[in-house]
Amino acid sequence: MKENRIDKRKIIITIIATLLVLSIIGVVAYAEFTKSSRAKRVIASNDSADALFSSNYMLKHTGTNLAEVLNKRMLYASSETSDITTRVTVCNYSQGDISKHYDDNITYKLSAKIVTVSVVNGVETMADVTPGTDIGGRTVTMTYNYKDNNGATQTAAKVLSSELTSWEFPNAVLQNNGSHSDICQLVLSKEFNTAEGTKYYLYLTAAPQGTPPPADIHQLDCVFDT
Repeated sequence: MKENRIDKRKIIITIIATLLVLSIIGVVAYAEFTKSSRAKRVIASNDSADALFSSNYMLKHTGTNLAEVLNKRMLYASSETSDITTRVTVCNYSQGDISKHYDDNITYKLSAKIVTVSVVNGVETMADVTPGTDIGGRTVTMTYNYKDNNGATQTAAKVLSSELTSWEFPNAVLQNNGSHSDICQLVLSKEFNTAEGTKYYLYLTAAPQGTPPPADIHQLDCVFDT
């Protein structure tokens, strides 16, 4: 009888020890799962926020060198002797889902310039065009409808040419009280298609402003090819 009692005690102690070990493993596993889930939620949240500053043409600039990482988009005219017209949007919501917007105001600056693109060491590299350069009669007419810091609608117009090869518009603000979209109408003259010699492009950027700018949204840009 005494030996049976000792064996039963050993069994009970073994069971308790096993349950204790399993409990510790469960706590550790749950902690790791929670930490992993939290990390995934943070990553997903950041990705979602970044998509809430968007454009129908411009994309998030992911490189460290603005001159060497090019998001190129083709523009087409109805004929070789026609001007090329398009509209570029800047939005505080993800393209394709207007129902969700960025939860704070987005102050940004829209800029445009005429550039050249060449291949250096196998990499397409962009270069500014100096004012006064003969660019074959090319012009870019820009009409920009946006809202200012007070939510008032503003319209600004500017023409790029050989005399004025770059321009920065005043700061625009996409308000956080709903889904909003600013629009810039572009008209590239037919000379972008017909003029001979050096090929020229239009480079457009929308850069968040602030000191510092919001960390969860990034500059949008695009090089327009014809």
